Amino acid sequence: ALVGGGQWLFWHDLEPVQATATLGTITWGMAAVLAEGCIRLAFWANDSGKRRRMAREIATLIRARERLKQENEAAGAAVLDDVINDLRH
Repeated sequence: ALVGGGQWLFWHDLEPVQATATLGTITWGMAAVLAEGCIRLAFWANDSGKRRRMAREIATLIRARERLKQENEAAGAAVLDDVINDLRH
């Protein structure tokens, strides 16, 4: 079926597949899948770290805004409101 005509249903007989697939081919495919997974993991970790840092910055600015409101600093609180809204979007 590999050389001649006719339909080859490889799932019925895996011997020809084993003969054509070398260890290098299989290893190369596994390495490609592993590399893609590692790259996705690295991007996810980087994005997750950015989100955590941004959440900490916003929390710090919210605490500063509340402190300015307690001290009746309306102008400073308004500026921090603008900064917080910019960071959230």
